[in-house]
Amino acid sequence: MGQIKTRCSAAAGLFLILLTVIAGFSSCKSNQKDIIPSAEYAPYVNAYTGGVISQNSTIRIELTQDQPMVDLNQELKDNPFSFSPSLKGKTYWVSNNTIEFVPEEGALKPGAFYEGTFHLGDFVDVDKKLEEFNFSFRVQEKNFSLAMEPLDITATAPDYASVKGEIRFSDKIDNAQVEKILSASGNGTSSYNISIEGTGNPTRYTFNIGRIPRAEKDYELEIKLDGKAAGIDRKMVEKITIPAKNIFRFMSALRIEQPENGIQISFSDPVSDTQDLKGLIEIPELSSYTFQVINDKVNVYFEPNRANKLTLRIYEGVKNMEGKRLGTSHSISFSQPSLKPQVELRTEAAILPDSKNLI
Repeated sequence: MGQIKTRCSAAAGLFLILLTVIAGFSSCKSNQKDIIPSAEYAPYVNAYTGGVISQNSTIRIELTQDQPMVDLNQELKDNPFSFSPSLKGKTYWVSNNTIEFVPEEGALKPGAFYEGTFHLGDFVDVDKKLEEFNFSFRVQEKNFSLAMEPLDITATAPDYASVKGEIRFSDKIDNAQVEKILSASGNGTSSYNISIEGTGNPTRYTFNIGRIPRAEKDYELEIKLDGKAAGIDRKMVEKITIPAKNIFRFMSALRIEQPENGIQISFSDPVSDTQDLKGLIEIPELSSYTFQVINDKVNVYFEPNRANKLTLRIYEGVKNMEGKRLGTSHSISFSQPSLKPQVELRTEAAILPDSKNLI
């Protein structure tokens, strides 16, 4: 179900909006304005579908009062909904006070704006001017985003690299379509084998490109996404540098929160797990931190603190598995992420919602 806009009879029928989080994707390109129903409907309509909804959403109206008798999950012969542009579908009672319109598959068009009318007067006694309840909603446009992880280079196969990432879609999509969207090429190879797996969330898929050979020189691996196969009007290219083999160097560093708070450092070769990294990698602003070496990664873990910035210093003495020194030093400055808003209650009392309007 899409977003549900809620009406409360208290406080002069103010609207509460329960927002459905859709992976960060929404579109309001249309110049058509949302319909805001009058507060006069508050005693009769408790909630309705509105805002930006998924292409696979249903449209619901929740009445404030239960109907004395409804035939649950049986299609209504007389549809109390009408839409502009028109929509084909079926209507059902899902509870004694909630009625749902189920559009036919593919009926809701991505990016489209719809105006809806619900014939309220068919179910409750209202003034003539309130017999029709008008509302509106938009269907999110299809889109995707790409989240990449640092390269993986293992001690068992140091001459190869692998790339992992996640593709996030604005709406559900099947594995076969994802396979057609994603491709990779580079260093004279037009296509690499890509393993794609679902995450349990039909809008998110992980991928892995393994056994990417390291060459005598650096080269760029191009990861291409073309949404045409899934009806998405978008293309993008992400370029990843594959480091030359037999060259040990610093690649990147980023803040992490999992499995613990810290900084993850990536190198072009697996790092020696027998050397003592104290004095070779340091963060001057912190008094204590621990190291974890996993192949080409060094994780530096520490307790969260309130310092405005952190400085990561990597010295030339860091060695790879073969004992080769880094040879150059690096200094990276990190600004501290903003703390989430905190609320402090200076009383032992509790704040409770109005039980009459719990959704």
